[in-house]
Amino acid sequence: MTSHLREELCEKHCRGDWSRYNQSLTQPPDTEDLFVGNYLLLPEIIPVGLKGAFCTSDPDFSLWTHPPDRIIRTVTEGQFLSKRNHIAAAGYEPSPDARLIVVGGASVNNTLLQLISNVFGMKVYRVGSANAAARGAALLAYAGIHGVDKMREVGYKDGFEVVAVPDPAAHDTYCIMRKLYTETQEKYVHHLVKVEEERIAMEEFRNRAFPVRRQYRSNSTASTSSARSKK
Repeated sequence: MTSHLREELCEKHCRGDWSRYNQSLTQPPDTEDLFVGNYLLLPEIIPVGLKGAFCTSDPDFSLWTHPPDRIIRTVTEGQFLSKRNHIAAAGYEPSPDARLIVVGGASVNNTLLQLISNVFGMKVYRVGSANAAARGAALLAYAGIHGVDKMREVGYKDGFEVVAVPDPAAHDTYCIMRKLYTETQEKYVHHLVKVEEERIAMEEFRNRAFPVRRQYRSNSTASTSSARSKK
């Protein structure tokens, strides 16, 4: 889904030109103007049900009022800041010699991989095969039929290559932005809860203020249903 969102932003703001999209990501984060946010097209699992676009700068968390370059950078950074926070919440902190292995279509975008490396503070490795994810699934199926030892004999022949090394200064800035992202996300969640509570309160007020109207609607619905059944 994260790749789908990047494709959507590329089509909308760059007319499908990925080199133009990458230009929005090449500059290091501005330490004097830290700005974070994200765009969640579908409800998240963690936090439960979180959906929509949000950012740090506005009381209403509106992201779409900003220039295209800022929107692209904010959403792309937000995707990886969120993932980095998730693995930290699970208790995992990468060691200095840890490797981050990328597969899939987005793994050909070196600008994106450098951003990932800076956010996670890890060297990024790419599998030689463009279809590494599909091959991995096929190897697991092979192991289930023929055993792990046979699967290892087949294995991966392409190896891995280092495609990005973290920039220490950029990584330090992203560590600060991770905390800001968490705070902004929590504020956005509270904002959504407040909006929902206000909606429920208004609905309850209308039901109390206009009970006759509600009863009329109920009777009208019943009359319509009765008329249809007689036909």
